[in-house]
Amino acid sequence: MFPYLPNRGFTCKEIRMQEAEELYDLREAMEAFAVKTHGQVRGTFHYARGAEP
Repeated sequence: MFPYLPNRGFTCKEIRMQEAEELYDLREAMEAFAVKTHGQVRGTFHYARGAEP
């Protein structure tokens, strides 16, 4: 994924602006999913222990 070039170190390919925007959109969707999922799991944990969320 990140090739190593002697005397230059690790490199990565350049990406177009559209690819960068798509990656940020993906990151935003994944973060929203993580927050939503964490809230559901945490709420379930609290209810299972008899505490209020």
